[in-house]
Amino acid sequence: MAAFSPVPLTGWSIIVTQDIGDMYAEARGIKTILISVTAVFLVLTCIVVVFFGRGIARPLMKIAADIDGAANHVASASNEVSTASQSLAGGMSQQASALEESSASLDQMASMTRQNADNAVQAKALMDDTKRIVGQVAKLMDDISGTMGDITAASNEQVQGVSQVPRRLRKWTRSPSRRRPPPKRWRRPRRR
Repeated sequence: MAAFSPVPLTGWSIIVTQDIGDMYAEARGIKTILISVTAVFLVLTCIVVVFFGRGIARPLMKIAADIDGAANHVASASNEVSTASQSLAGGMSQQASALEESSASLDQMASMTRQNADNAVQAKALMDDTKRIVGQVAKLMDDISGTMGDITAASNEQVQGVSQVPRRLRKWTRSPSRRRPPPKRWRRPRRR
């Protein structure tokens, strides 16, 4: 390489030449130093970034694993809740069905109870009628019993009267002076 410069006082010019390799040798040395320092800093930066990245990534990875475990646990719990809710829904459906059947049974029992109450009222009315009829029959039986007693008494009197007739007739027929009509008590009793 060459450099030219005029000197005005003397009217001369100066030319300087230098080998390009010598001229750039110092720049190449600075360049090599800069590249080396940059590489060292780049390696150190990478090492620092890796250590800091791992320091940050480890808790984040642990948090992600915990979140993943919690998500699995929540999914498992939601499956259990879903299964339990389906089971509960099935149980509620069965209970609703059983309640409906119970309600129908209660309605039927209420109807039968009303019918039994109506039958009991009718049975009471029939029992009252039967009691009244039995009372009338008992009164009639008492009347018949009294009448039978009267008939028996009258019959006994007639039997006694009839049994005395032959004896009295014998007495009456033996004494001619005593011919009188039979006494009143031998006559038939009047009916009551």
